[in-house]
Amino acid sequence: MLSTTSDKQTSIPKDSRGVKKSSKVTTSSAGKSKGKVAPPPKGKLTKTPIKRKDETRSIPLDFSSLTFSVDSIEALMNLLQLCAHISGMLSLTLPKINILDVLRKLAEFHSRENSDYYILSSSELALEYLRLGKGKRAKKVLNQALTAARSSQASDDARARFFLSFAASCAADADVKQSIKFYQEGFLLVNRSQLPNKQASAMEKIQTHVVQIEKTALAYEVFSSIQSMSRGSPREAQYFAEQAKELAASVNAPSGMCRAMVKNVEAKIFQGLIAEGSGQFKEIELCVINGDGDVHADLAELHRLKGDLDQRDSMVIEAQKHYEDAIKVIERVDQTFRLLDGVEFGPRVSVGTSQLSDTLFPELLAQVLCRYVWLLRGEQVEICTILLDKIGSLPSTFTIQSRQRGLTARLALHNVYQLSRTDMFLSSIGETTIALSAGSNNLSVSVSPTSVDIAKNLEHAEKLFWSYLGALGQKGYAPDIRESAMSIAIIKTFQASLGKFDAKTPLLAAGLLDASSSLTLRSEMLEAIVNKFPLIPRHEELAWPKLSDSGVPLLNEAKTALNDSDELDEISLRDYWESVRKRHQSYSMNEETFASSMVSELPRHWTVVHISVTEDKNTMFISRQRGGCQAEPLVFCIPLKGRREDAADEHLTFEDALKEMNEIVASSNETTKIAASIRHDPAARSKWWKERGALDTRLRELLENIEFCWLGAFKTILSANPHLSPHAISNLRIQFDRVFQRGLRLQDRKTKERAIGHKKMPSESWTPNRVTLDDSLIECFSTLSPDCRDEELEDLVYFILDLYQFHGVPVAIAEIDIDQVVVDLRSVMQEHAEKLKSVGHGRTGAFGYNERDHHDEHLFLVLDKNVQGLPWENIPILRGRSVSRIPSISFLLDRVQFARLRQSELGSSSNTVDRAVCDPTNAYYIINPSGDLERTEERFKPWLKKMEKAGWQGISGRAPSELQVLNALRTKDLVVYFGHGGAEQYVRSHRLRSLPRCAAVMLWGCSSGALRDMGDFDRVGTPLNYMLAGCPTLVANLWDVTDKDIDTFSQVIPSPLLQSAIPALLSLYLLSANLSSKPARGNVNPAAAVLFSLRTPSRIIRWTNIVINSLIMLAFLDFCVSPYFDHASDVVFSRMGAVSDKSAKILVRYPNLNETIQLIWRESKPNAAWNKGEILNLSQENDWADTVTLSGLWPSTKYEYALVGANASFLAYPGSPLAFRTFPDPHLPGGTHFRFVASSCILPNFPYAPLQRRRIKGFDLLAEYLFPSSPAIRAVNSTTDRNDTGTPNSEEALNVPTTLPPSFLLFLGDFIYADVPIYFGNHKESYRRLYRRNYQSSSFRKIYERLPMFHNYDDHEIINNFSGAGNDSTLPYPSASDAFQIYNANGNPSPPQSTKSLDHTPYYYDFHYGDVAFFVMDTRRYRSTPTDPSEEKTMLGEEQLTKLLDWLGKYRHI
Repeated sequence: MLSTTSDKQTSIPKDSRGVKKSSKVTTSSAGKSKGKVAPPPKGKLTKTPIKRKDETRSIPLDFSSLTFSVDSIEALMNLLQLCAHISGMLSLTLPKINILDVLRKLAEFHSRENSDYYILSSSELALEYLRLGKGKRAKKVLNQALTAARSSQASDDARARFFLSFAASCAADADVKQSIKFYQEGFLLVNRSQLPNKQASAMEKIQTHVVQIEKTALAYEVFSSIQSMSRGSPREAQYFAEQAKELAASVNAPSGMCRAMVKNVEAKIFQGLIAEGSGQFKEIELCVINGDGDVHADLAELHRLKGDLDQRDSMVIEAQKHYEDAIKVIERVDQTFRLLDGVEFGPRVSVGTSQLSDTLFPELLAQVLCRYVWLLRGEQVEICTILLDKIGSLPSTFTIQSRQRGLTARLALHNVYQLSRTDMFLSSIGETTIALSAGSNNLSVSVSPTSVDIAKNLEHAEKLFWSYLGALGQKGYAPDIRESAMSIAIIKTFQASLGKFDAKTPLLAAGLLDASSSLTLRSEMLEAIVNKFPLIPRHEELAWPKLSDSGVPLLNEAKTALNDSDELDEISLRDYWESVRKRHQSYSMNEETFASSMVSELPRHWTVVHISVTEDKNTMFISRQRGGCQAEPLVFCIPLKGRREDAADEHLTFEDALKEMNEIVASSNETTKIAASIRHDPAARSKWWKERGALDTRLRELLENIEFCWLGAFKTILSANPHLSPHAISNLRIQFDRVFQRGLRLQDRKTKERAIGHKKMPSESWTPNRVTLDDSLIECFSTLSPDCRDEELEDLVYFILDLYQFHGVPVAIAEIDIDQVVVDLRSVMQEHAEKLKSVGHGRTGAFGYNERDHHDEHLFLVLDKNVQGLPWENIPILRGRSVSRIPSISFLLDRVQFARLRQSELGSSSNTVDRAVCDPTNAYYIINPSGDLERTEERFKPWLKKMEKAGWQGISGRAPSELQVLNALRTKDLVVYFGHGGAEQYVRSHRLRSLPRCAAVMLWGCSSGALRDMGDFDRVGTPLNYMLAGCPTLVANLWDVTDKDIDTFSQVIPSPLLQSAIPALLSLYLLSANLSSKPARGNVNPAAAVLFSLRTPSRIIRWTNIVINSLIMLAFLDFCVSPYFDHASDVVFSRMGAVSDKSAKILVRYPNLNETIQLIWRESKPNAAWNKGEILNLSQENDWADTVTLSGLWPSTKYEYALVGANASFLAYPGSPLAFRTFPDPHLPGGTHFRFVASSCILPNFPYAPLQRRRIKGFDLLAEYLFPSSPAIRAVNSTTDRNDTGTPNSEEALNVPTTLPPSFLLFLGDFIYADVPIYFGNHKESYRRLYRRNYQSSSFRKIYERLPMFHNYDDHEIINNFSGAGNDSTLPYPSASDAFQIYNANGNPSPPQSTKSLDHTPYYYDFHYGDVAFFVMDTRRYRSTPTDPSEEKTMLGEEQLTKLLDWLGKYRHI
C-alpha cells in the first residue's frame, strides 16, 4: 500500500541506521538526514498545482509537505524500478533520471543485507548521464557506489552490471586502462553467476533472458569502445530506425518516434537520398509539437540536419539560422535539466547561467558548433572565434577532441588556400598537374614570404590531420576519415610544388589513396572473419567477449578444438583467416604504416593503379605502383576544374560525366527490359537497334572525353610497362631537355646547378638543365603516341614549364612559342617510336627494351566511391588490356596469401604467386534458376552436357536452395551463374560473407557487378559480399544486358577452361607443343617423340608414329561409319512388349522366310497344351517385323511362347520357348512388392573398344546383375515368416530390392542416336538400320528376351533438341516415327480409347502393375519450338495434357 499525506510530521523511534522498527514505514522527503522519519498521519492528499513554462515545459513542484507511507520498501523500490523502465521505454529521459535518483537514495538507506537495488540504480543512473553527455556526473555516481559493489552484499549479476557501466564510463572518457580493469572484474563475476532456476515460470525465464541480452549488448558496446572500433552500415541504421519507429508507435511514445525518424532521415541524407529524407522534416516537426517527452534534443538534431543540407547547397544564411536554432534548443534543454535535476552534487545552478563544461549533449553541441564554424570560415571572424572558444570549453571527451582536431586541420588548410590566392605564382598551383615520384627534384630555391607562411601552415595542417586520423582509428566516421586522407595527399602535393619533398612522399600519397578507398569494407572484413569461425559458439551467444590485460581480444574457452577427424584444409583456413584478421585489426592510418611499400610482395608484372576524386570533385589523384621492388610509386594530382575549357568547348565536369553515364545506363536498362516484347515487331525492332546504337555511340564518346578532358597526356600512367632500358630513358630525357631549352632560349645561359644523374656526352654541346625529369616520368611519357592530339602534347609542355617555375626558373609563357614546342615534342616522340620498332621486343643493350619478366601483364584498378560507377576498363588506353578491380591492395595481398597457401598444399615450392589455383573441371553451374530464360538454357545445354562429362555439376531450370549455392561456392573451384542479378535472391549476404572459402565466380546476370551509390558512404553491392567470402576472381556485369548478348559473350569466356575437359592425349599434346614447338634435331627424347608425335630424325620412330596414327584413324572410322555399313538387315529376334494382368504383346522380326509364321503360347508348367496365336504379318514394308497380342491370360502367371512354321514345326529361332509372367490383378486388395528397371541413352561400342562394334556394355553389366551366371545373392526362403497382414517382415522387406526378379524394363528415350557420331540423313532406312543394329546386339538380347519392355522416345531418336510443335510433317519426324513405330511403339500398351478420334496415333500411354499406375508422356511430338512466345509454349500439347489430368483425377485415391 502506498499513500501520501500533507499532515504535519511527527518523529518515531528508529534504529541506529535511521530505519523505523515498526513494520509500517513512513519517510519524509523533507528530511535531509536518515533520521527524519515520521508515521503516516491521517488526511487527504493535497496536490500542488503544476505550471508549464513556455516551450521548455519545466515543472517546478513543491514536495516539501508531502509524505509517503508504504507497507514494503522492496515493493516501493520495485515500483520505482518499473517506472524507470517505462520512462526509458517512452524516451522520457529526465523523468527517468529523477526516478532513478529517488530509487538510488531509497535503496542506499535500506540496503542492509542486499544492495542490489542501490548498485543497479546507480549503474542505470550513470548510463543515463553518459547518454546525456555528463560523464563527470556519471563517474561520481559510480564512485559513490563502488564500495558497495565490491562488498559481498550484492549479487554477482548486479555487480557485473555495475562494473560494466563503470567500464563504459571510463571508455567514454578515453581511459582505456581503467575501462579494461573494470570490464575484467565484471567478466569474472558474470562467469561465476548462477544459472537461472529451471523451476522458474516462463515469465521469469523470459525476464532473466532479456536482462542477459541487455547486459551482453552493453558488454559488446564497451568492448568495441575499448578496441576503438565501430561497425554497421547505413542500410542497417535505416532498418533499425524503422523498427524503432514502429516500436515507439506501438507503445504510443512520440519521443521515441521522433528520435527514430531523425536517425532515419540522417541515414537517408548521408546516402544521398536528399529529397526522400528532407520530405520527412514536417512529420518530425509535428511529432515534436505533440510529444510529451525529451524531444528537444531531437529538435536540435533536426535543425542541425537542415543546416547541413543548406550548407551543401551553399545557402549560408539559411544554414546559419538552423545552426543557431539548434544551439538555442540545446541551451533550453540544459536549463530545464538543471531545474529538474536533483542536488546530489551541490547547489542548483540558476537558470540563465551556462556551464558548457557540464552541458547536456556536449557531443551534439560540438558537432553543431564545428559545422557552424566551417560555414562561417574566413567571413565572420569574430563569431568564429566565439564559437571556437565554446568548443574549447566543452568536456574533453574523445569524440569532442577528435572533432576539434578535424576542424582545426581543415581551417589550417583553408587558410593555405586563402594565402595562396594573394600570390600570382601560388594561385596557379590549384590549376596545375603535380607529379610525385621518387626522383623529384628537391632544390633549395628562393621563395617569397607568402610561400614561407604557406609552407608553415601546410606543415601545421598536416600534423593536425595525422593527429585527427590517429584519433579516429577504426571508430571514426568514414567520410571524415576519407576527407582527411585526401587532404593530407593534397598537402603533400602542395609541399612538393614548394620544393619540400622526400622519397617517402609518393609512398605516403599512394598509401593514403589506398586506405581511403575501402574504409567500410575493412571493418566489414573483420566482422565477416568472426562469423566464418565464430569465437563464441551459437549456444553461448550471451557470453561476453574476452579481453587481455592490454585490451587484446582473446578466444573464448568455449571454442571447440579441432579433433583428429577435422581436415587439414579447415585448420589451414582458420590460420589463414586469423592472419588476415590480425593484419586488418592492427592496421592504422599513420605515417609509419604508409612509409613501406605494399606492392613489394606482388609479382613484377602486376601493376596497381588508384583513381580517386576529392569530395569537391575538383581534383583527381592517380597513382601507379608496379609489383616487386623495381619501381617507386608515381602519383599525378590532376585538376579537373577548367581543363579543356575554352570559348568553343564546355568544360566536362565530374558531375556532368556521372549524369551522362547514369542516363546511358538507365536508357540501356530500359531498352533491355523491352527487348523480349518487340521480338515479332519489325518496326519496333528497327527502332530498338537504332536506340542501342545511339547509346553505344554516347558511351564511346563519353569515355573518349573522360580520357581526353580529364587525363590528357597523363593517361600514360595507365599505359603498359614499356620496359625501357636505362640508355633509352637517358636518351629520351636529353631530347626533352633540348626541346625545352630551345623553347625557353636557355642554350647560352650558364646553369648554376647540374641535373642529378646526368652525364655530359663528349660528342654533344648540350648543357644539362637544372630541372630533371626522373626515370619514372620519362618512361611514363614515352608511351604517349606520336599521333596524339596537340592538346595532349600541350599538357606535357605546360607540365614541364610548371616544373621550371616551381624550381625557380623564370618562365614567360607569353614569350614561348607553344606550338613550336609541340611540333618539336611530336618529332621526338616519333623518333623514339621508330627506334623502338627497329629494335623489337625483348632486346636489351644499347637501346630498346629492358629485360621482360612476363608477357601477361595485368592491371589492378583501385577506385574510390566517387569513380566506381564509370567503366574505366573501357577507356581507349585500357581497351584490350587485362584489367581487374580490387577494393584495395590489402585485399589483393589477402588473395595472394591464400593462393600461396593453396600452392603449398599442392606441393608447389614456387615463391611467385601470380594467379589463383583453379581446377576448371571442379565446377558448378546454375542456369535459368528463375525459369524465364529458356533461350539461355537452350543455348548452353549442349555445352553444359559436354562439361558434365568433364566433371561439372549443376542445376538448370529451377531455383537452387541457399544450401546448394553455399555448398557449391565452398567446395568448388568455379561457379558459373546464368540468371538474373548476382544470385543475391538465392543466398543471403551474411551467409555468403561467412563462407571460409569461396570459388571463383562468373555472374552473368544483369548489373551483377554494379555497386550501389550510398552518398557519403562507401558503395555496397553483391560483388563485395563475394570478396568478403574470399572469392579469388569475380566476373560480372556493370549494368543490364540482354540475355542473347551476354550468352554470346559468355560462350567465348569459358573456352580456355575446356582444356582439362578434352581427352588426356590432346591435353598432353597441347602442353608439349607449348613447351617445345620446334625441337632441335637430334635432341628429342624417343619416348616423348612417340607419345606426342614429335618431329624426329629417327626413321624407326617416324614409322612408329605413322602406324600409331593410322591405327587411331582406323578406330575413328570404325566408330563413326560402322552404323552405315553394319545394316543388320538379317537380324532375327523377338521380344516381350507390354504385359498386363490379362494380356501380353510380343514383337517378332523374321526376315526373308518364305513361309507363314505363327506364334504359339501356353502356361509354363509340365504337360501344358500349346495355344495357337496370331499369324505374323511380315513384309518388307514393315521391315519384316510385326507385333501380336495374347489375350485371355491369368494374372501373376508364368507363360512361354515359341514360333512355328506352316507345318507346325518349331523354327530355328528362338530354339527353345521364351518365358514371361503376367502382371498382378490390380483389383486385388493389399500392396504389391516389385521392382523394375529404368534405362535410356544407349550407343553400341561406346566407349569405343576395337572389334566390338555390336557390344553394348551397359546391358552386359545389367544382365550379369539381374541374371547372374553364378548367383552370389541368396534367395529369400519361401518359408520366410510373414506378419499377420501377409506382407514380408522387416528383415524380408529389406531384401526385396535384391531378391525379387525385375518385372519389366522402362526405356525412357534415346534408344538410338540418329545424329551421333554422324547423321546419315532423313531416310526411313537410316533410322530402321539403327534400330536393327541395337536389336542384333548380343548384349541387348540378354535383356529383351527376358524382360517385358515399355518404350518412350526422346530427341535423339529423331534429331538433337527436336521440337515437333504438334506438326508430324516436321522433318525428320516422319522417317524417325516410322522406325520407332515398328520396333518400339507397337509393343507399347494401346493408346486410350478416347484418342481414337484423333487424326494420328499418339505415343503416350498408361499401364498398371498391380495397384501401381504409370503414365508415360510424349515430350517431343507436341513440344513448342524455342522461338514460340513464352506464354504459348507447351511440352505436352493440349490433348495429352488433358489426358494426363484425367488420369491423375482417376487414380488420385490409389
